[in-house]
Amino acid sequence: MDQNEANDYAARGAALLDRECNGWLAMINLARLYMADERLCILGQAYAEEASPDCDCCEPNGYSWGMCELGNPGNEYGFNGAFATLALLDTAWKALITARRSGLYAPLVEAGWLLTRDSLSMISPAGVLAHLTNVPQPGQ
Repeated sequence: MDQNEANDYAARGAALLDRECNGWLAMINLARLYMADERLCILGQAYAEEASPDCDCCEPNGYSWGMCELGNPGNEYGFNGAFATLALLDTAWKALITARRSGLYAPLVEAGWLLTRDSLSMISPAGVLAHLTNVPQPGQ
């Protein structure tokens, strides 16, 4: 697995969370994000407050609770260690969340821009590649 594949997995996971876990993006502390820890990973943080010690189907942590709530999605959603190294997922999720929080991501997507596989650049409708720190503001 390479970084681009990990980025694709994280993008699928983000789309699933967008549908199933309202407000998940605001719940993630990037400084603490660590995919090898079931309390600090994406699901560990997004579902931390919902985790129940009385759950019969899972361990009482956000990761296990989130996996149950999401119907135990497969490895292609970037939530678990089905990778040679979780460092690829750490990088993928951090890049994706940083891009979404930048304030440029949503307006540019609406304007037809596409996020590249590396999650660090966007491609304009005309095919121009721009790094997220150099992407023109919407309307420019």
